[in-house]
Amino acid sequence: MKFADLVTILMVLTFLPFNEGIIAKSPRWKKLADLIEIGTLKAFTWRANANVTNELEVLERYFKRASIVAGAIFLLAFFLKSQPLFLWSSLAFGTCYFAWFSFKWTFKHKEAIQPFAPMVGYSLAGPWALFALDYLSPEAGLMKALAQLLAFLPFHPQTPFLVALTLFLFFVAFFAFYYLFGWFMFSPFAYLVLAGLKASRATSAFLVRHFNRNLLNDVSVFVQLFGLVYLYWVGRQG
Repeated sequence: MKFADLVTILMVLTFLPFNEGIIAKSPRWKKLADLIEIGTLKAFTWRANANVTNELEVLERYFKRASIVAGAIFLLAFFLKSQPLFLWSSLAFGTCYFAWFSFKWTFKHKEAIQPFAPMVGYSLAGPWALFALDYLSPEAGLMKALAQLLAFLPFHPQTPFLVALTLFLFFVAFFAFYYLFGWFMFSPFAYLVLAGLKASRATSAFLVRHFNRNLLNDVSVFVQLFGLVYLYWVGRQG
């Protein structure tokens, strides 16, 4: 955005306070100005009293629903063989699903990892179950076969216990890596949204508490005069 665009936007936002005297002479425009002012104050008051926790739950719910709808459209586009719809629906599905799971992973972490708990538990218990089976039936040669599979490792585990321990540590490292990767992948977006919601609430609360009509009028006069001079100067330069 160019500086001239920003100046124009500020002039539009301060147009009503600056021209309050002229607008007051027209009942129709005065009613519109009062409606905008009251609506703006209500919007800031609503934002200042917002419950960020509830807002995050609402966003999570809507992103989940949006991902379901986008996924359905994605399947429909696949059967219709519509490449543009396929690309847009896949992008929408990926974005909405990522946003939904980011909120769930960060703010409802226990609920998010619960479906993976059985897989992690079975994987960590598996090497010791095989070790027990090998101990009960050594003629089966389970650990010998696994030791051959692990022969590429520098330390070459040979005994059944070391083979089981190596597999166990491998699964621990594997799940630990993906667990940390999950925080690195999903939490920044969720915390960024959380920071944005809290920042908007704090800003709105500050504006509501320190609202000063005289100050607003003074700022409006300054913006209008500065904008007219600046845009005139830009026009001459062009």
